Amino acid sequence: MKNFTLIVSLAAGLAFVATAAEPESLYVKVEDLVPSGGFQFSGADIDAVELANAAGTVRFYASDVAASDIPKNVGDHALDAASALGPPTLIDSSAPYVVSLNGGSVVVAIDTMGVPTTDDWQVQVFEVDGTLYENGAPEPYRVSISESPQGPWQELGAGSGVARFSLGGGDTGLSEEERDEIQRIVARPEAQQELVGSMKTIVGEERSRIQAIETTDQVVAELAAYLEYYEKREHDIVDHGGEDNGSLQAAAQILAALDVRLRQLSASH
Repeated sequence: MKNFTLIVSLAAGLAFVATAAEPESLYVKVEDLVPSGGFQFSGADIDAVELANAAGTVRFYASDVAASDIPKNVGDHALDAASALGPPTLIDSSAPYVVSLNGGSVVVAIDTMGVPTTDDWQVQVFEVDGTLYENGAPEPYRVSISESPQGPWQELGAGSGVARFSLGGGDTGLSEEERDEIQRIVARPEAQQELVGSMKTIVGEERSRIQAIETTDQVVAELAAYLEYYEKREHDIVDHGGEDNGSLQAAAQILAALDVRLRQLSASH
């Protein structure tokens, strides 16, 4: 029988060793909420999946792919589900970059080494979002957990970009401050002005996708992620003179489309 050892870093810089004769795994399913597009980096681009205690002093990362269903894209680019294993490139630059789900899904196993978990532990999905990550933009996905790779599955909720989910569930709504900031942005002229070039096409496709969303939790997750994306782009462009390729205006218009869809869904329930 194998013994497994985990060295866990503590906030104070100390460490302890946890051992278990038989490792236990938590299975995490990440389902893309963007329809399959066929292009490179289509849909949610997953870099890593983490499980951590509430204090963030104990962390585990996905160590095995239990299942995957990922449609092909142009050039079969970034389709290796194993790229979602291990720590994110934000922590380890030598780690594999991403798997692009392209409307599909992946199930990964996180070996907890026998360390007991409680409802306040959190699953964190690292999706390349253009905020913590230099490239990309936030894309939505749904996260579920199970003790078996075949389920049954406990749904934790929808996310977009880098997002956390408590094992015990909980409120994932927008704060009053976030709601006010979204209203400030969507009231700006650039949220309504005509876009040009490729950004016009991208935003048009996003508007169509957003109009088809049927759940408020997905819209709320996307609003939170795109608000963070907009604020990052605004900071880079306005405060630091970064290049504006239209992404700031595009983000404002996507926020406006999400805000309209949330109102529609809220009115229908």
